[in-house]
Parts: sequence; C-alpha cells; structure tokens
Amino acid sequence: FETNLDGWTFYGVGNITRETSQHYSGTTSALVERLASQPRYAYANLPVTVGLPYTASAYVKQQTTANDFVTLSIEWMDSSGSSISENSENWFTSTTAGWTRGSITATAPVGAVTARVGINNAQTYYLDAVLFEQSDTLGSYIEGTVAGGSSAQWVQVKAISALEASILTRMAAVE
Repeated sequence: FETNLDGWTFYGVGNITRETSQHYSGTTSALVERLASQPRYAYANLPVTVGLPYTASAYVKQQTTANDFVTLSIEWMDSSGSSISENSENWFTSTTAGWTRGSITATAPVGAVTARVGINNAQTYYLDAVLFEQSDTLGSYIEGTVAGGSSAQWVQVKAISALEASILTRMAAVE
C-alpha cells in the first residue's frame, strides 16, 4: 500500500483508503472502514496454477476498541470469474495486541485461474503486509522484489494493474 491501492477492491458499506499514521511495514497501510453493520471485505485477485499450494497472510490491527475475529480467505475463481470454492481461516485480534498476523494455506483446485485473497472483519481495521506465496509453508514478509536465498526467488506480481509490492508471489529459483 506504499504507493496506491491498485489491485484492491472493497466490498460492503464502507471505504478502503491509504493510511500513513499506522503501518506494520513501510510507511503506509490500508484503512478498511466500517460504515454500517454489514460485511466489509477487502480483496485482490491474483493468478494461480492448478494443483499448486498457495499461502496467504496479512497483518491486521484493530482501529476500534472492540476485540474481534478476522477472516482471511482464498476464493478460487474460474476463467469466467465464477467462484469454484473457498478456503478461510479466522484469527483473533484485540486492540491491545497491536499488529497480528493470520495465514491460510490451500491448493488451487481444477479450473482455478485466479485466487481472490480477502480479509474480512466486522470492525474498522488497518491492513498491511499482505503476502501471497506459491508455497505450502508460511514465509517471512518482505517488502519489494528481493532475492530470497538459494532456494527461492521473490517476484512482484504485475498481472493486475500496478499491484503494489505488498502482494508477492514466491517462485522456485532457476539457478
């Protein structure tokens, strides 16, 4: 979210805006605002390969005084944009915990061409350091495109608009 919110969509009654007063990494996060008692869901669509495992993770910080659960999901979409299936994981956040990280790992099913990585919460929250990896294990968050050692290379996803460095995919190194 360092430069813009390109590639991110907001669903529900509320807003998603860039916020510089709170951030886990870098200088900016996304503020996902609740304006009514309806779902508020921020998501990005990312390309996938059938049969490969993917791990999504995100850091969330509650803005309000309420403690709550956050849902991180991977919704698998076909070439027409229709949902095939969804995997989700909840984690607990509190106003005293600061930034907390949640993650989910799932394998792209037959017919999937994109993954809709989404974060949902009933409260207003800050969102930062979202990572989408082609891996069956959770990696450390990195900012930007950097070498990940001898066994992996980090590549910034450019398939959707000018999607920022906060969404990355890890590919096998060709060394």
